[in-house]
Amino acid sequence: MDDMHFGARFFVDQLKVRLTGPPRRLLVAGCGAEGKEVVYLAGQIKEAVVIGFDIALKEALHNSEGERWKLLRADVLDIPFEDASFDAVFYYHVIEHVRDPERSLREIARVLKPGGSLFIGTPNRSRLIGYIGAGTSWKNKLAWNWDDRKPLGTILSPAIYARAYR
Repeated sequence: MDDMHFGARFFVDQLKVRLTGPPRRLLVAGCGAEGKEVVYLAGQIKEAVVIGFDIALKEALHNSEGERWKLLRADVLDIPFEDASFDAVFYYHVIEHVRDPERSLREIARVLKPGGSLFIGTPNRSRLIGYIGAGTSWKNKLAWNWDDRKPLGTILSPAIYARAYR
């Protein structure tokens, strides 16, 4: 999977330098319609069982699994796992699509083990690079910048914001 996007490759690199060991259970929250990141991450992190889910996962892929990976159709606002069941969560380019971002972070915090790691990424539409390659009009891009002027701390509750950025 040489075409895997930058975020998944960067995540694998960061695991090597930031954690004392690879996660044993990794959750990919919002793995897309085809779950390609899940398969890629399972291939890269040999010690981990990787479980991915997405509300838009193709129905034919629901409950599919391979060696050390599984795909589910589920919603990040109601994650179908017990508390403290994952060592790490990969939540990349998803939060901007969720109708209740704060609730999604509470759910992720619930399933993340104490001391676990959350890797979250979201587009920065105010940077020039965000405009290159985006398949939309300049009018939409300017509207994005207008909408994105609120800092994350004003969108999320202080408790979520503080926990996410410690």
